[in-house]
Amino acid sequence: MAKKEYEHKAINAELVMVDFDTDIPKRAGGSYQGTNIVYKAFNKVNEKGFTTKTFEFKPELRSQLEALSPKDKFTLNMYKEKDSKFWNVDSVAPGHVQQHSPSSTPAQGSAPSFDSNAPNPAAVGQVLNLALDLKLVSSIDELFNPVKAREVVAKVKAAKEAIASVWNEEIFEEDEKAKHSSHSHTQELNDDIPF
Repeated sequence: MAKKEYEHKAINAELVMVDFDTDIPKRAGGSYQGTNIVYKAFNKVNEKGFTTKTFEFKPELRSQLEALSPKDKFTLNMYKEKDSKFWNVDSVAPGHVQQHSPSSTPAQGSAPSFDSNAPNPAAVGQVLNLALDLKLVSSIDELFNPVKAREVVAKVKAAKEAIASVWNEEIFEEDEKAKHSSHSHTQELNDDIPF
């Protein structure tokens, strides 16, 4: 299996506010329970939201955020899997650090970054939740058995691949149905025009 590669970036910012346990809107509609960091950077106000489950893998992140007050200068450390579009919050640190290229690690003295050899913490959390929700295990304790853990990960990966292989087909079929439906509707309307 290929080793996953991650990119890192640190943003020097000024805190406007942190909103814990709030509804974060999803890009495709709907929302999820999470935390929203509102900050000033790049001469504008920005927001970065993330799921509450992040605190299960990074419990120190909540205390780091709680230690900040509005107008405090801080560094927002983020990471993403290479070629991914979504940046995850790794940590926050008081004060500003010297800026680096996106692929570099944060400067000495900033909050430590996660182990790049480890799996993405959010992906691990998703597998844990799916394993319980789908009753692949009756408790998290079962996953301490490496054989059972491998079995669960294999099932989740296989399901993910199966879904990905038909995802575009389903969307294509829906688009085609919508085109035919709107086309026939348009023709009916045109036939009713008394010219």
